[in-house]
Amino acid sequence: MASLLELLFDTMPLTGARHAALSLYPGTFSDAPLNEVKTHVVPFSIAELSLLGHSNFDPNPGVNTEWDGTKTAIARSDQAIWSFDASSNFYSVQNLQCRSEQEGYSNCLVLESIEFGGDFGKGFDNSVEIALPSGAKRELRLSSDALIATFKVSNGTTGLANSGYWPMEGHHDQGFVHAFLFEIAPITGDVVSANSIQDPELDKFQAQVKRLRPDVITGANDKVGSLFADNAWQVLPTSQAVVAEVVDQMLQKSPFWTAAKVVSSMTHRVLVCCMLTLNKPSDDFVPGPVSSGWGARLFPVIMVNSTHPLGSVRAGIRHVRPATTTITPLDPKKPAECHCKEMNKPMASLLMADSNVNGDVDLGWLGSWRGPIPLWNRLFAYYLPNASSATQRAWVQVVARNRTQYRTLRGVVQRLDDDSGDVLRVPRQGAFDNSHLAPTMKMPKVTSVRPTSLRGLVGGSHTLTDADRSDWHFDDVVMAPVCAHDCFHFHWRWGQQLVHADDVAAKGWAGGQPYQIEGGPLVPTNQDVSIRLPDSRSVDYQAQATGIGAGEWQIVNHHGADYALWTGVVVDAGRSAQDAGFTPLHSSDEMPEFLDDSQKFIPLLKAIDHWAVFYWRNRYYLDTDTTGKVTDWTPRERTQIWDMSMILTESRASSRGS
Repeated sequence: MASLLELLFDTMPLTGARHAALSLYPGTFSDAPLNEVKTHVVPFSIAELSLLGHSNFDPNPGVNTEWDGTKTAIARSDQAIWSFDASSNFYSVQNLQCRSEQEGYSNCLVLESIEFGGDFGKGFDNSVEIALPSGAKRELRLSSDALIATFKVSNGTTGLANSGYWPMEGHHDQGFVHAFLFEIAPITGDVVSANSIQDPELDKFQAQVKRLRPDVITGANDKVGSLFADNAWQVLPTSQAVVAEVVDQMLQKSPFWTAAKVVSSMTHRVLVCCMLTLNKPSDDFVPGPVSSGWGARLFPVIMVNSTHPLGSVRAGIRHVRPATTTITPLDPKKPAECHCKEMNKPMASLLMADSNVNGDVDLGWLGSWRGPIPLWNRLFAYYLPNASSATQRAWVQVVARNRTQYRTLRGVVQRLDDDSGDVLRVPRQGAFDNSHLAPTMKMPKVTSVRPTSLRGLVGGSHTLTDADRSDWHFDDVVMAPVCAHDCFHFHWRWGQQLVHADDVAAKGWAGGQPYQIEGGPLVPTNQDVSIRLPDSRSVDYQAQATGIGAGEWQIVNHHGADYALWTGVVVDAGRSAQDAGFTPLHSSDEMPEFLDDSQKFIPLLKAIDHWAVFYWRNRYYLDTDTTGKVTDWTPRERTQIWDMSMILTESRASSRGS
């Protein structure tokens, strides 16, 4: 027998409370002071749900509205910036807001809603699906009838030690856990929700949960271990688990089989935890030896555990952004809009696949550039703007557990610098590696264009008018790589050329543990993952885990997502290098300069001053001859998809071993 309450401390928010306590009181968690844990964890009753989600941050940040060289990274990473509303029900979050540094710490609406559940053929619903070893499927509804506990957690931490499934350094702002309990009835396989379960051990569980309330006095010498008095979680030993699987198979054929007596003594319980963990700012989301900027990680996660083996678990999370950038300024006299005037307002969707090819570039007498550069043909294998329409709002598999070898997709793209058109995929990699929901940008007024690089001095110039803006894609510039403003992005895999040895959080799962393999999916190895973009502002993420042993956690969306807050000096250096023509280029690739001749004193539009110029150049180029003369004043994509069907299905991929 084991404690159900102790099991809940494996969830990410409660692990944060555990790690924070152990950072002050080294030893075992059971021996830590109970009152220390209570500074981080508050249980909520159903009647108190309306209180869940009020913000922790200072409404008047004062000196913290500006950051400069005197403010340390430690101070920044301790900033409380999130707020949310989880008062409506037990399976969704509304009005998730984040204070953005570059918006003067105004509230930016990151997500209108997060919804936990899944789509099992009838549309997205607040249920999780399990399959018994026989294949019989059951839906577990996330309702008040099944809810056994809700916890709000604040100011937790995680690190390499004492963090269980979450061994990544992080400072938690706030979050919550909803815990749902079900029993699978013997013989019939009916689902019984917690409110209908009669068990004295669950009464003990509830009594210990109440001890965590701030209005319940606990002694200075009380230890955390005293909480774990219940024996409500009985995991089948391996030998009995085998018997249970056989019994389940037989009962599907003959429900009156005498082995039902065996099953009746084996209580089958399933625990489903829906949670949200919101991190304080950090500069470690984008891998690399030097930070490219700061973001705020967020982890909407579903965890499922079962006392008996399961054939599979299916669960998903729906994320919905506002239709347009939505900002509530701290100063009501200021306009409720993005500070960057080049931003469009409507949301747009983007899918990308990272390149797995070495990104080293020969710069001749300057030497060799080690690592990726931001040009889209170098950094990405391929990309799909307007992804919701391009995928026809259908499910796309992005992690494939059975594809265990390296594969080469032949001739599926046309990519500058690569005549083969081939794409290399690593084990378990699916069609795309990341998703971005963010507004596009628009270029400022452009009246002429000319070559940038030194060899392009003979390239001449070309006059542009407002009528040319559509052909030159000036009003629909996609932010990538590095999100400058108002970008919500998922990365369930990072390309091999991006990940360095110290990039712990960018490594994939292996051997039942996260953060192990460079270039591997950030998803447990027994899971398939698919995504769907219902529209330009929404993304559905759904995982199916298979072959699940008794007592084994299944974690959906372990990697979480990120909201971009601020870009740093490394990105600024890249923008300046682009302006100077120092970015490594293909022999027939010209990165142009744009001018607004109506600006008499400074007509040149530089990337360091205009984000849209930086992003446009990363995606498009002008074709030139070997002398640098532009041969065609028509912008070209650095990479184009030739065979979308092949990318989605791998129908003609060739494979090789690891």
